[in-house]
Amino acid sequence: SAGAAPREARSIGLSKPAICCSAFPGTATGAGPSVAAITLYHYGTISIRFEFPRRLDSIDDLANASSELKESLGRCIAAAREQAGRMLDLIRAAVRKPMLRECFEDYAIFSLRLSGNGAEAWIKDNGKAVAQALRLDPKPLSGQAVERTLCRRVSHYEGDLAILSWNSALFINASRDEAAQLVEFMNAQLLATRVTRVLVDAELQRSFGLLKRPFWRVGNPNRVGEMRGECAYLFADLKHALAQLRDEHLAAIHDGMVDVLELNEAEEAITNLLAAIEGISSTLYNRATIIRMEALTIVIILLIAIEIVMNALAG
Repeated sequence: SAGAAPREARSIGLSKPAICCSAFPGTATGAGPSVAAITLYHYGTISIRFEFPRRLDSIDDLANASSELKESLGRCIAAAREQAGRMLDLIRAAVRKPMLRECFEDYAIFSLRLSGNGAEAWIKDNGKAVAQALRLDPKPLSGQAVERTLCRRVSHYEGDLAILSWNSALFINASRDEAAQLVEFMNAQLLATRVTRVLVDAELQRSFGLLKRPFWRVGNPNRVGEMRGECAYLFADLKHALAQLRDEHLAAIHDGMVDVLELNEAEEAITNLLAAIEGISSTLYNRATIIRMEALTIVIILLIAIEIVMNALAG
């Protein structure tokens, strides 16, 4: 087993529980995380979380932490891939179509505790530095870039604040563990959607290739239906996975992450691709049906002609 016994990791209300355990020993990131955990979601996505506690006494400390994180990012990704591979080896017998794909999502979460209730004021005073840290960018950002980075905000109480962006998030005086679990789950959703998009794109290219094949080699007519069924299951599963979420603040973070990660747009794009594939498949099979009917008609005519000739010769 991994470093600790499996346990149900989600306290955010997943309708189907995930399995979480501590990371396998012997994997170094070079940055000394105090926590390294593996989360296995039921639809086949593995998430590896590294946590790096820091004491931040000034905004400069946040910039330094961001720089350190960027420097260790490559090592963390390599370590996460190693951890995922070892987990797959452990559960391979229970996995349908076991495969470790090249696709991955990396996401940084900064969680701060500020004294008092001045989260918005603190962001107003340090907006440029905060945006730069969230982007893991050592260069000063323009005003537009700062605005784009800090525009998606979620707040529930007077003193808390969450800033959500495409590749990072900042939580100030928020429920760090639950919020981090939710963002981790949303990125797992994004990864599952990306992998599905890759598979559907490959099927679309295959369908275009079939247009040049002979009609008797058009393939399996059930293939597209099976893929549409699997995608429909995935999307329904992702949408209902948080059916038991009852916290209003977490629900707002969830909705914000759906917008930031453009999950609805990704689902719509995949649905449109599937419709295009179905259109091509329908054209192929209609063409094949017509050709087969014409061939059958020719065969019948030939048989009738042969029968007439044979009768004439016999007479």
